[in-house]
Amino acid sequence: MTRLPSSLLVGLLLSPARGIASEIRGEVRDMGNKQPFLEVALVLTSPVLAQQRTTVTDERGGYSFPDLPPGIYILQFEKNAFHPHTRSEILVRLDRTTRVNAELRPLGMPEDQVERPPTIGIGLACLSVEERVIQAVTVERPHTTTDTLRSFQSLRPWIPRRQGI
Repeated sequence: MTRLPSSLLVGLLLSPARGIASEIRGEVRDMGNKQPFLEVALVLTSPVLAQQRTTVTDERGGYSFPDLPPGIYILQFEKNAFHPHTRSEILVRLDRTTRVNAELRPLGMPEDQVERPPTIGIGLACLSVEERVIQAVTVERPHTTTDTLRSFQSLRPWIPRRQGI
């Protein structure tokens, strides 16, 4: 059996853990004109970090927090003349890059002018369908083994017709 020198053993024990290639990266833009932001202050906190980490965005609005241990993070974005923005519950997995993009709202921009993406949950889509359409659609069970297609006869009243036929 080969013995390792004690200085090598201490160095291995004190070096950062190998395999921690997890990262949070993204871009920050102005919500008003969609332009990238330079020098937005970002603060990253988590119970898995010994202390908070900070960085600023580059000329393309990009930022990166490399070498993160897996865990749940909170990311705060701050820029003068803009509302502060916080993203919480950011899940970072081992050896993965998590992308977190943000748009900051100018202090003078009312919240009702903010475009919101449609709400879509995991495994379901939130769709708005009129109740009368849902009641008019009938699903019939197949009567024979060769009758495996759904009957669309119940949709006939809803099919647009050309005038003058």
